[in-house]
Amino acid sequence: MDEAAAAHRHAVALRPAYADALAALGNVLMEQGLSEEGVDCLRRAAELAPAAAAGSALLYTMHYLAGRHEPELSAAHIAWAARYAEPLGRDIAPHENDPSPERRLRVGYVSPDFRDHTVPRFFEPALDRHDRSRFEVVCYNDTHTPDATTRRLQPKADIWRETRGMPHAALADLVRQDRIDILVDLRGHAGDNRMLLFARRPAPVQVSMVGYFNTTGQSAIGYRITDALQDPFGCTAAFHAESLVRLEAGCWCYRPDDPCPPVTPLPATRAGRVTFASLNKLAKVSDPCARLWARVLEAVPGSRLVLAVTGGEAGNRSARQRLQSLGIPADRLELLDKARSRADYLGRFGSIDIALDPLPFCGITTTCDALWQGVPTVSLAGDTPVSRAGLSILSATGLADWVAETPAEYVRIAARAAAGLPALAALRAKLRSHVAASPLTNAALHTSQLEQSLPRDVARLVRRRRAMRACEFSWHGRPGCGFLLENTSRTPMLDHRL
Repeated sequence: MDEAAAAHRHAVALRPAYADALAALGNVLMEQGLSEEGVDCLRRAAELAPAAAAGSALLYTMHYLAGRHEPELSAAHIAWAARYAEPLGRDIAPHENDPSPERRLRVGYVSPDFRDHTVPRFFEPALDRHDRSRFEVVCYNDTHTPDATTRRLQPKADIWRETRGMPHAALADLVRQDRIDILVDLRGHAGDNRMLLFARRPAPVQVSMVGYFNTTGQSAIGYRITDALQDPFGCTAAFHAESLVRLEAGCWCYRPDDPCPPVTPLPATRAGRVTFASLNKLAKVSDPCARLWARVLEAVPGSRLVLAVTGGEAGNRSARQRLQSLGIPADRLELLDKARSRADYLGRFGSIDIALDPLPFCGITTTCDALWQGVPTVSLAGDTPVSRAGLSILSATGLADWVAETPAEYVRIAARAAAGLPALAALRAKLRSHVAASPLTNAALHTSQLEQSLPRDVARLVRRRRAMRACEFSWHGRPGCGFLLENTSRTPMLDHRL
């Protein structure tokens, strides 16, 4: 990483307006945990070479920055949509879907991550459990490198479309031809996304879930799947272009690996010291996060902190220097190179006593993996959806008392757990079975709530839009206009934005 950063800096010095080098430098700096500088490079790259993909990359990485609150993040997403997405949604022809209320609804899922990736770990349970008497499932596979996970997922779809490399407009035509009723995005503004497909409104109902953690900014996407802990009532809805659909049992449904390494005895009992760790990417370790972890180490004498990096110890001297400058003692810090395999990564939890959730971008899959391997996680609930993912996940497993509301409470929770090794060992021994019995892994409950929350009015929505077409009435209006009604009852409402 240090060599890569030096090479890209040299390229930018030779040609300051070289957008590709700036973007590459930004990505390297993010990997080193230098998020502020990395985002600045990505912003300059997007200004030099304006494009929807560059703008999306900037939006995604902004979530790593400390001190960025929901109004700022929302404004950036809506500005991107106004520039790149909203013009594509004008003058869209009405959908020709069959309005019969008794027919099966056709649901389409769009992702470049139908592979060994975090998305299938939260998407596959719903794919397995969809009621096929009521739903027909179509998967639009944008995966660049298919693998065993791809081959496992494919037969689970009623229809599987290979769409990698297909232009957005052509894919939109295909979705219309497939008569998709509900089109679901599993990527958001992350790389290789299909935001410009959804901007063309190829389906009557469009939804964002699993792969993104904030508004997409688009009026074309009507709904975002979340829960009342990530998005509390009255807090974040006003900053979304979408209506929020809150699943009562939580929006995450985790599928562990099979097989998984066994849960090991508590490492501290044989090592004589407590090991804290975060196996999240270093980009999530913001400066305030590192300072907070330094306070945890100070509160637990003799403890150590283990972090994962890309490029290894030798290639990340600058990362170690940065962490030391933020108060983490060199002799209590261990940097692990990227795991060679998923099994190797899961095995690392065998030497970890307590996981520390980063901030402001919480771990998601990493937190679930830690819990499954018997390692509880200390988290700090912030004021953005992505900074409250830890609260959502830990609450779903009955570990809400591991979530802090303030940095001082975060330190107290970590220190209290480290001081009570017998209780920590007992929790470790039972945590996997506890998670297995919790809503976090209950695929039937999750899919049932998902199905009940979204589709019941789609046929009526299609019929209504056909009636509007017959009256030569334009239903889509202008972007940014309209009203927002927040449903505070437990009865889901699909079409209140219409």
